[in-house]
Amino acid sequence: MKNNLFLSIIKKYRFKSLFFKLFFSIFLVLTILLFLLAVMYIRIYSVKSSNKIQNTQAAAVHSVAIETDNMIESAYSAFHLICSNNTILTYLNETALTPRTLSGQAATFTEITNYVMLNSSYLDSIYLYKCSNDYVLSKSMSGFGDNFADMNWYDKYCKANKADTVFYRKTSIYNAEKEYITVCCNIYSEAGVSGVLVFNFCIKNVLSLIDFTKYESFSLNDSAGKIIFSTNSEQINTIVLTPKENQYSCISGNKFYVSEKLAKNSYFVNFVFHQDKAIQIVPDFTKLAILLILAVILVSSVIAYILSYKFYKSIVMIIGIFHQDIGNSISSNEFQYICNHILTIKSDLLDYEKELAKTISSLKKMQITSMQLQINPHFIFNTLNLICTMDIAANKSDTKLSKAVCLLSDILREVIYSNENITNFSHELDYLEKYISLQNIKYNNQFQYTKQIDPQTYYLTCAKFILQPIVENAFKHGIQHSISRKFEITLKSYINENNFIIEVHNNGAGIPTNRLVELQETLQNNSSAPSAHIGMLNVNSRIKLLFGEQYGISISSDCSGVCVKITLPVIPYKS
Repeated sequence: MKNNLFLSIIKKYRFKSLFFKLFFSIFLVLTILLFLLAVMYIRIYSVKSSNKIQNTQAAAVHSVAIETDNMIESAYSAFHLICSNNTILTYLNETALTPRTLSGQAATFTEITNYVMLNSSYLDSIYLYKCSNDYVLSKSMSGFGDNFADMNWYDKYCKANKADTVFYRKTSIYNAEKEYITVCCNIYSEAGVSGVLVFNFCIKNVLSLIDFTKYESFSLNDSAGKIIFSTNSEQINTIVLTPKENQYSCISGNKFYVSEKLAKNSYFVNFVFHQDKAIQIVPDFTKLAILLILAVILVSSVIAYILSYKFYKSIVMIIGIFHQDIGNSISSNEFQYICNHILTIKSDLLDYEKELAKTISSLKKMQITSMQLQINPHFIFNTLNLICTMDIAANKSDTKLSKAVCLLSDILREVIYSNENITNFSHELDYLEKYISLQNIKYNNQFQYTKQIDPQTYYLTCAKFILQPIVENAFKHGIQHSISRKFEITLKSYINENNFIIEVHNNGAGIPTNRLVELQETLQNNSSAPSAHIGMLNVNSRIKLLFGEQYGISISSDCSGVCVKITLPVIPYKS
């Protein structure tokens, strides 16, 4: 097939063409597959990235925890170094201060302080407070408590009941604002606490360890959960829950929370940082997505082109074979086989057309015959009306004969001119009562007819002519055996479990057991009818044909008479 024919077909039918239908189907399938793969990849990548973030941040927190632990531990190490010096102990135990001895003791304290501070980049100053005379020694300044430049640590020390403690404080020394984490250590003697060593760690130096481009906040709390220091000043001195593990991390929303217990001291360092500040969880796939969509469009176009081209090529090949004189030749390939099969069907269709023409001709003849037969019922009704009129004229009033003729005329008209298989129950009752009236004339009112009708059933759908054959059977087989009592026919209708039930009961002689079993099996199996019950079995077959095999007639009999039960669906009648 030439390409210009293929392209002309696509151009003509456009989105209705096979090419576009194949293209959209393939594009949809490939897009869904790529979307599912992308979701799976992003999910796996996100989990790995989150784990990587936690591991990276845990390592960073561990590094800060070591530095913080060493910082606090350096205070306790310096405490032991200072307290082991005899000059310092003598200074603390002396009751009086003399300028001569004080200068030597201050020099010794300054020498030890210089050594300690050389080994700590975070330690800003060390104070030695003598409790007996409220005097403070320091490297850069000394003096009594009232005159000492930095004494606001003492209030916090007193609030801690003068016990060893660590706390955060702000102070002003010679108009210079400073922030410290202060460690207070008591020096004991025989008389009790003789002095306090105060270590001041510079907050600025401590925070230099932390990269705040990644971290949102940093805090330090003791084992009881009290926050000693936090970059969020509102959290200082508040209580938080301490984790049970030595290192704890969790994710909440877009934030990571990491806590670690110091190895040498019972303190915890805590960090909070934003997820997006740490590592980009999902890289930008915009360019890759655009490339993939273009690739899917290209692949879908190529596959749709190949498949539709082969399809159109096959069609054109079949059309070309049709134009050849293939006759009854043996098929050389599948395309020639298809053509032979189509030609065979075409030949059969011509035969079917001839048969159909004959059938239509026969139907027309039957229609003409049917129209001619309509003349005979018309003649019958005219004759019955004539008889009725002559009888009334002869007797000057209605007689049993005229009434019977009128009733018979109405019944025949309903039977002959009825074109429907179903009606409403009310109409079927009217037809039955005309038949009952005719039987009253025949039997001179020697039977009783009773109705027990549920008003809800009047306008339900009912098969036509199903009551009269059953009542006729009751007269035929029942009235002749009811000599000792008056013959009674009772008609009931009601709705039970979504079924429309009609019962016809008569008090005539019951049916012998063997005949009853035979009749029940015949009704249940819907088999051919014995001549004695052809009307009842005809009704049963019509009901099953109209409404289904679960509906129909059942019959029962005992000493009280015979009951015929008709089961129909509950369907409101619509004309």
